[in-house]
Amino acid sequence: MNRAEFMQSMAFFHAKTLKKGDVFIHHQEITRKAAFIVSGILRSYYITDNGAEITYCFCTERRFSTSFKSFISQTPSQYIMEASRIGDKEVVSFFSSLVVPPEQAVNPIAITAITVTMINFFIILLFVF
Repeated sequence: MNRAEFMQSMAFFHAKTLKKGDVFIHHQEITRKAAFIVSGILRSYYITDNGAEITYCFCTERRFSTSFKSFISQTPSQYIMEASRIGDKEVVSFFSSLVVPPEQAVNPIAITAITVTMINFFIILLFVF
């Protein structure tokens, strides 16, 4: 991705901030967004049949994050992703985008192209932040 393509891609990404407990991806949501975490932590978890919360993973700073299976297959997410707190970090700042337009959600070629562009964008962000 050259500089012009990177700058053009920036129009599709927006800086966002979540406070502890704010949800980024909801259970059963078809995931059409992703994040590059600038600061803070996103917790990914699911809820068992008896109501227990089971943490699947923590997504930390300088990482790309989404509900990957849901994003790629455009099926409902089995996980919840929310802003978490570890230590003194109370907010999660990240770049996010509605990266899969609904009209292209069933087109695997479009999803692949969008995913490659998004990954290239997030790799470049690694060097910026």
